[in-house]
Amino acid sequence: GIESVVATAAAVQGESRVRFLLESLALLAAHHQKEGKLAAIRMSNLVPVGVAADGRVIAALAIDYATWDKDAAAFAQRKDLAAKGRTLLVAGKMSPRALKELEKAGWTVKAGLRA
Repeated sequence: GIESVVATAAAVQGESRVRFLLESLALLAAHHQKEGKLAAIRMSNLVPVGVAADGRVIAALAIDYATWDKDAAAFAQRKDLAAKGRTLLVAGKMSPRALKELEKAGWTVKAGLRA
């Protein structure tokens, strides 16, 4: 739960990682306020993940541009992110291939969310 977020925040080193975590959490907070309440929050490595009451997962990535590579493929298939419905919030943009592959893996992608 929230303990994992606090533990991750306390352990994160480096300004870029701290900024990533803070902006990713802000994306989740905005989703919680505007689109659907989250029943829980947890971490998947450095990625904050909200869990809706119905079990859907909402992961948030504060990245500028997502491309499809082995790391993206591994993320799309993470066992700890398996759920009936999965949404990925992305601060920046997505390459067409990344968008296609994530959607093929069962993710609903909402990109371009950076304020």
